[in-house]
Amino acid sequence: MKYLMIMTMMLAFGYANTSAAQEKERKDLQGPAAKNYKVWKDKSPKATLVTTLGDELQGPIAKNQKIWKAETKEETIEVTKSSRNKNMGPKAKNYKLWRDND
Repeated sequence: MKYLMIMTMMLAFGYANTSAAQEKERKDLQGPAAKNYKVWKDKSPKATLVTTLGDELQGPIAKNQKIWKAETKEETIEVTKSSRNKNMGPKAKNYKLWRDND
């Protein structure tokens, strides 16, 4: 039990020293390096997504808008006595019939 307590105190002391050393390094920097310096334990702000797809957006938000949900296009065509869904896009490139064509 003693050893566990000693190990815990050593880890806590090491963590305190590390965070104090990082703060000291931040204060020593000057210029753009000081402005862009981030401590590893600092939390970054959460990303925000555009949730309204129907509204018209302007500026950089409209340029960088991503559509997260897109429907796949499917068409039915006739292939040698059977019908299958025609895949459009990247799926069509790798599509192979699993049975012989008659």
